[in-house]
Amino acid sequence: MIQSAPFLQAIFNGSIVSAIRFNASSHLISDVSGVSNVNFSLPMSIAEDTIFPLISSYSFNLSTWELYISFSEPINTATFDPTLVWWKSNCSTNVTYNMSIATSTWSMADTELRLVIANPDRFYLVEQYYTSTLTSFSFEAFGLADSSLNGVVNPAVCLLQASHVQEDIVPPAVLSVSINLTNDVMSIALNEVASIVSAMSPLHLNASSSNEWRDFLIQSNNTRRAVCAIPENEPCNALLVDLAPSTLDELKVSLFENRTMLSALFGIGSIQDLASNALSSPIVTSATVVMEDNVAPTLATWLLNFTDNSLRLVADEPIAWVRPERLRIRTAGRELQIWNSSNVHRVDWRTMVVSLHKEFVDIMKINLIGLSVDDSSFHIEAGAFADLNENENTQGNLTFSALHLEPDTISPRVIRYELNMSSNQVLLEFDEPVRSSSLTQPIWFEAKGGLAVAYTVLTLENSTVIMLQLAEDDRNEMRARQIARKPDESSIDLPGGFATDMAGNPFEEARWNVSVFVADSVRPVVTRVVLDLVDEYCDLNVTFDETVNTDAVDPTRISFQRSATADVASDIFLVGGQVLSANSTDIRLRLVKADCDRLKLDTTRGTNESTTFVSFGNGAVVDMALSPNALSAVVEQAAVVAPDVTAPYLTAFMLDMNAGVVVLNFNEPVKSESINASQLVFQTGATSGASDRYRLTGGVVESSNGLQQTLNLTLTDLNALKVHEGLAVSNSTTFLSLGSGFVLDMADNAVTPISNGQARQVDLFIDDTSLVSLQSFNLDMSRGRLTMFFSE
Repeated sequence: MIQSAPFLQAIFNGSIVSAIRFNASSHLISDVSGVSNVNFSLPMSIAEDTIFPLISSYSFNLSTWELYISFSEPINTATFDPTLVWWKSNCSTNVTYNMSIATSTWSMADTELRLVIANPDRFYLVEQYYTSTLTSFSFEAFGLADSSLNGVVNPAVCLLQASHVQEDIVPPAVLSVSINLTNDVMSIALNEVASIVSAMSPLHLNASSSNEWRDFLIQSNNTRRAVCAIPENEPCNALLVDLAPSTLDELKVSLFENRTMLSALFGIGSIQDLASNALSSPIVTSATVVMEDNVAPTLATWLLNFTDNSLRLVADEPIAWVRPERLRIRTAGRELQIWNSSNVHRVDWRTMVVSLHKEFVDIMKINLIGLSVDDSSFHIEAGAFADLNENENTQGNLTFSALHLEPDTISPRVIRYELNMSSNQVLLEFDEPVRSSSLTQPIWFEAKGGLAVAYTVLTLENSTVIMLQLAEDDRNEMRARQIARKPDESSIDLPGGFATDMAGNPFEEARWNVSVFVADSVRPVVTRVVLDLVDEYCDLNVTFDETVNTDAVDPTRISFQRSATADVASDIFLVGGQVLSANSTDIRLRLVKADCDRLKLDTTRGTNESTTFVSFGNGAVVDMALSPNALSAVVEQAAVVAPDVTAPYLTAFMLDMNAGVVVLNFNEPVKSESINASQLVFQTGATSGASDRYRLTGGVVESSNGLQQTLNLTLTDLNALKVHEGLAVSNSTTFLSLGSGFVLDMADNAVTPISNGQARQVDLFIDDTSLVSLQSFNLDMSRGRLTMFFSE
């Protein structure tokens, strides 16, 4: 039996095509008797091979990617079709896999077929071997045949187990590294299936410019192998790294900084294949960006912070610039565009902070924009910011939530306090807008015992600057008590809750010294004049627009005029007076008796409002300022003249029995023409009977209107007094009573009567000391009577 493989291979290969002869040398064979043959040559016929070849064994070398298949006889290599090789991963399944190894190299040696498996089959086979325990394979029938074209027969029950597997002992190698900035994936092409073992040794990317390297750790959200899906022939030897945001940021920043030379550093043990062969030494290879970033950036989050007046923008990738003017805050239909002059600074590459102008924030607060999450939104125009590759954002409208607002929780604070005592106004500037309607509590001026001062808020709008008009009564009280005449007397206490800001934060109690003080430089002004003649005094009541110093009133600079036009010759200039009131806006000046009498005596002025004009000379009155402001010369018509309604009364009288004259003094001027002498009664005592009383019958008034009236007694009345024994002979016997009709004052008030029982004793009595002289005589001889006439 011939079992020569080369011989069979030669036949299989078609090398022998003519008749075959059997040549035998001597002694090749012998018979039973031991006789050997001699050399001979005989034609030989060949029976056709009808036995199917069998696969006897196979083995793998996973380091060299070689597959050795041994057959039971030589195989006709012309019949070999690699695409008909099928692998089965497990004997218990029917899942098969077509190798599709058309690009593999192969060779035949005797009965053994050697295959060098090409990509991507090697990746799949190795993956199956190490993950699914690939133990069997099969060839499709007649996919491979012997020289007689007998097809290979596969094992009937279970595909053959590999007789030997040479484990993979070669570390993987990195072929190339590419980065896709559109999908944020780094692809690492390897010579075999492998994975990253980041715990062993980290991966790094180096980005360099001409003179500087930037090294950063590759951090990944996910690392995976490309899926092997034969026959799609995906490069399952590639490792796909979904780059973490931090790594992407580092990479984009490096490219932005013109570090365009990229290299990847794979540390020892950082990559290992499925046979656990890891990198035994660092590998540095160049990296390329195969797809630039062309994705528009978006905001990951944002925060409007009223504690530091900033808008923090955090993007989903590094940001190159921000245009603040393309950002708007909206609340309840109101919108406010951020000023383009707002300062923008970088916190990190993803975070930009817009430092909002204080004036802008004040406007926001005044307009109640963005103060709460209710009905508020953040509008971003297209092109408001861009990434490092100049991809600009698209327009968006973001709704507020609690995460996007750091509310104002800081109480407002006064940063400037001005007091203007000329305009009687207080200016308070706060560090943020306050609600003007919240100012209701009084200001406390702490000097000289303290004074709570009310005010009117002049600033009706919510603002950082609030102007207050001090209440008239309180500001005059301030002047009366000499408060706030100079800066060190002008400190104020503002109570807690004095004001609230736009977020409702209350003001905290504080004391403030004045920042700007304007002293009172305004002259006082007369606003009203009242002449009071009701009683026996003459009082001039004057109202000013501010508190005046009563100690400094100079009555001699005050005069009464008949009209608004002065008449020096006739005007009544006061000689003095007494201020009866304290420092105030209203003063009561009591005229001296002489001035009062002169005023009452002159019926052309002071009788009513139309005839009463008061002239105040320069300096007649000064205010309470530290440097007093003097009243300017002015003539003011009396608003009210309270007429004299008080009856005059007799203050003294004198009786001159020599001259026959009665002199009467009154407390105020009286009209001489109104004297009715018959209203005078002389009597011997305060209370006298009819026989001791004598009523005048007449008399002649020699005086004019005034305080003193002189009445010349008629001769009849004088002689009657002299004849009456015990009447008007001394002080003790001279008393006077009078009726109300005796005389009228200048306002036609009847004199106060003096009744019998309360008769007034004479103040000065001049007794009759003149000698009696014979004036004439008559001698009646018929009657014998001599009649003599004397001087009294």
